[in-house]
Amino acid sequence: MAFSVTMLAWAAIDFRKEITDLNQLGHTLWAIRWGTDYFMKAHPHPDVLWGQVGDGASDHYCWKRAEDMTTSRTAYKIDEQHPG
Repeated sequence: MAFSVTMLAWAAIDFRKEITDLNQLGHTLWAIRWGTDYFMKAHPHPDVLWGQVGDGASDHYCWKRAEDMTTSRTAYKIDEQHPG
């Protein structure tokens, strides 16, 4: 996700004129903001980062929306007691 948000942000810089000409700059900035808001919410305290929600192995066996999944949705916190 960090890669995707970064690439979208660089595209907005490098292709600002083209994106603006297509009247898509607002949508582009909204998508970047959505991603960065998520990252900020995942880092609620200086020494805490919520690194992952769900189990990558079991999640990839299920091709449903996250809202419809019945697999465990464990959240993994990285902090002093749980280094990552």
